[in-house]
Amino acid sequence: MQGKYTPILDISVPIQHYASTTMRVLLDRMNVMVLHRYVNNHNSNVPDRLRQVCLAGGIGQQEAAVELETLPSLQRWRWYNGAHQQWHTAFLLLTEVYRFPNRREADRIWDICDFVFEPDTSLSRPQKARVIMAAVKDRIAVYRDMRRMRAPVSMRSEDVRRIYGPQMAGMKSYASPTQPG
Repeated sequence: MQGKYTPILDISVPIQHYASTTMRVLLDRMNVMVLHRYVNNHNSNVPDRLRQVCLAGGIGQQEAAVELETLPSLQRWRWYNGAHQQWHTAFLLLTEVYRFPNRREADRIWDICDFVFEPDTSLSRPQKARVIMAAVKDRIAVYRDMRRMRAPVSMRSEDVRRIYGPQMAGMKSYASPTQPG
């Protein structure tokens, strides 16, 4: 699709620039939609090539979404930007760079995370990641409590500690005594 439509669009015309950038968001999102379940599954190893495709798609999608929000020439359509920013993709990138901090794409991912989650800039990268993950965990717990939902058995606390390490063990747990870890 990019090969077919990109030459037609003139990015010096604001509406066409918006269309081109939105097309990038949507096309890159497709890779993430298909591959995120495999990349996010810590019980199986996804081939590095597929992980790279997913990460490249997520980074491209988020960078295009940031471009839609920040370019002055595209402010006319700013009201629609909430539909382009995908928090789960940003969180997927965050967890990936938290697990593998020396990734080649780490700086780009952190620029995205700083824009999307707006963490305290005085914190180190691992601290920012833990603060963001704790905030997401807190919000999920509130949502879960409001909806009276239970965490799946596959998401036990000991599994989370095993995957993310002892630094996550100190986070407050919101599981009720009757619910599994």
